Order: sequence, then C-alpha cells, then structure tokens
Amino acid sequence: MRNKLYFHIFIFAILIFTIPIIVHAEDECISDECHEQLNEIRESFINDAAILTTESNIELTETYYSLSLDEAVNIQASANAPPITSLYANKPAFIDRTSIRFIQPTNLYGTIIDVKKEASFSSETVFKFFGISKIFIKNFLISDSYKNSDVWYEIGYKGKSYYIHASDVLFPQFQIIHNTNVFEQPNNESHIFGSIEDGKILSAKNFKNNMVEIYYQYWRIPKKDDIKKYLYPLNNNIFQFVRLDKPTGVSAEQVNNIIEGKGILDGTGDAFIEAANEHNVNDAYLIAHSILETGGGTSPLANGIEVGKNALGELELVTESNRPELSEIKTTYNMYGIGAVDSCPEECGAIRAYEAGWFKPEDAIVNGAKFVSEQYIYNEFSQNTLYKMKWNPSMKDGNEWKQYATDIGWAEKQTETIEKIYYQLDNPMMTIDVPVFE
Repeated sequence: MRNKLYFHIFIFAILIFTIPIIVHAEDECISDECHEQLNEIRESFINDAAILTTESNIELTETYYSLSLDEAVNIQASANAPPITSLYANKPAFIDRTSIRFIQPTNLYGTIIDVKKEASFSSETVFKFFGISKIFIKNFLISDSYKNSDVWYEIGYKGKSYYIHASDVLFPQFQIIHNTNVFEQPNNESHIFGSIEDGKILSAKNFKNNMVEIYYQYWRIPKKDDIKKYLYPLNNNIFQFVRLDKPTGVSAEQVNNIIEGKGILDGTGDAFIEAANEHNVNDAYLIAHSILETGGGTSPLANGIEVGKNALGELELVTESNRPELSEIKTTYNMYGIGAVDSCPEECGAIRAYEAGWFKPEDAIVNGAKFVSEQYIYNEFSQNTLYKMKWNPSMKDGNEWKQYATDIGWAEKQTETIEKIYYQLDNPMMTIDVPVFE
C-alpha cells in the first residue's frame, strides 16, 4: 500500500490540518512512546486513505486497548483456542525419538536387498533379502549417505542386529507412544509447532539428531514474533482498520458497476445502499461479504432454493418426490451465507432464509444485513473493523474471543476484496479506526 504513495509533501501537510480526527480516549495515551506510535500510525493511515478519496471524506477514530503490544501478544498466544498460522506449512517438523514405536513388520523396497553387518556400504553383506521380505526395525542411526539419505535401520534377525539403508525400506510407519510436542528444529529447545496425541500413526520423513522428521499439518502454532507482526497496525493493510459501521456514501450506480456480471447480485445496487443506510453497515463490506458467500452471485443458495412445509409443519427442501406433500412452498434467497454451516450449507441456509422471510434477492440483501450487523459488528465486543474481528478490543479483560478465525493472518487476508471495491468507488467516505497500545 505504502509503495503507492506518490503525492507531494505539501499535500500531506494540508491533510494533517484539514482532516477531522475524532479522538477516543487519547488522554489515556500518556507515555512519549505511545504518542510517538500514535502519530506515526495516524500519518500512515492518512497517507494511505488520501490515495482513494478526498481529504474531506477521511475521518480518524481511535480505540485504546489499555495494554501494551507485548501484553496483547501474550494474551493471544495463550488463548483458549490456540492461534495458528500457515507461515510454516512447508517447513520441517520433528518429534523426539523416544516418543515413537515402529510398527512391525515393515516392508522392504526393491528386488534384492543387501543386509550389512555394520551401518556402512563398505561393511560385509551377511544376507540378501528378497524385496517381498518383512523386517523388524529395532532402531535407526546416521551413517553412510546414499540417495540423499544418511539413515540406516537396525533390524533384528535370528537374535542378532544387522543393518539396512533407508533407501531399501518402504515408508516405515510408527506409532506415538505418549503425547509429544512437534518442534521446528531437531532439538527439544526449538519452537513448538503443536503436539500429537498418544496412538497416532505416522510415517517417518527423515531422522536427525535422534529426532524424527515427520509429515506434519498445514496449520501450526505461530511464534510470538509472528503474532506481534500481525497485531502491530503499521505492518498491515489499511483496510483492516476501515470502520464497518460507516456507509461509504456512494451511489447505487457506483455499486452496480462493481457487481456487474456477479450473477444474481447484478443490478442490486439499490438494495445494498438501502441495507447499508438502514443498518449502519459499510456497503463495501456487505458487497465483499456477499461476493464471498455466494461465489460471485452464482451459488444455489443465492439463486433461489425452494422450501415448503410438511404435514407436521416442519420446513423441508423441495424435491420432485416430496413436492406433492408440501405446502406453502416458497423460493428463498440467502446472500450472506447466514445459517449455512459447513455440514449443512444449502438446506440449513435455505431454511434459515424461509424463517427470516427472504423470498426476494433484495430481501436477502437488505434484511440479511441486519443479522450481519448484529452478529459481526454491533455485538457485545463492538467489532467494527476487520482488525477487531480478529483481535478483540476487549482482550484486556481476558476476552480474546469473539474472534472469527484462529489464523493470525485472517484479517489481512480478508482485506483483498474490500480493497478492490474501494478502488472502484468515486470519493467514498472512509472512517479509519486507529488501534492504540500503551
């Protein structure tokens, strides 16, 4: 964002003195460091906003968090639902050797396998096994390297120990014998990515320093520095901080230009403007929310699903077979995915729309926005920015929730669609909330 700042210094000077700034609890920001941080964030946000709209349409507000950035990091790191990240998805992951037991027997890989007296290619070959043979692994050790692996397996055979190179063993599996941590490096002092419960069966990827490298999950526990990076305002896109409880003030015509070609949403600009004004919700946010939930206006839930009542008065989706038995059949529309849980997307979403009376696309847009505003913005935690949806402003009271995702990068990832929408608007209103830490 800041790479796009090409205006002159004198323009910035004008903005500083002309933009209305509403201060919330600035008197609580008493340290010099706090004031310096606050001014830096203000200036940065003003600069970014000035690319998109005129200075008279920019307003700053502030939310004071009553704790330091490091204290906020500690609260988030110890949240009841641990934070996660995809930053380390492709990084190695290790567990301690003492936490595993090899599953026996293990298959060999190849046609004829050399069994060595010692863990070395120069050692005497004492047996040759056929590839269909089964082996019993006792341990692993590091020795001669071959085919990018220096791992050898100690096997038990006829009461003695012998050795086979890892390239001759087909994906040995092991079982976790007690709950164990997963580490970033092949040592027990490194960062912990997560844990694995007793009984889990895994495959070994490699072995290092008496540690087992494993195939581990995509989402992992972040480091505190990672959390701090996403918590600190200047590291993030300005659209995390745009107030979602403030309409942009643009025309329905501008909105229609944005949603043109978006399936069922095409031409519904008046409904989005009405929804924004009636429920005090940022229309750019409502559009972004609906585009995401409806697959760009193409989902069945958005395009109308028939629902009727059975003999017991219960709501059901209409099918060819049950249509004759149902009454009060109506086509329902749901533009924000309300009630459409992962395990029951279309049925639950359509029934929720029937109960709410959303029988026209415009009804779903305008009246559905009431639910969005109450649950997402005007809730008990006043989460009126994407930043606050992720990092609850009430965290100082131990309320790390309600958060809308455990991914520490969630708020940043949500900005893309809203940012694109704002760049298509002509001089929209922008109210920006500045997070202030002690």
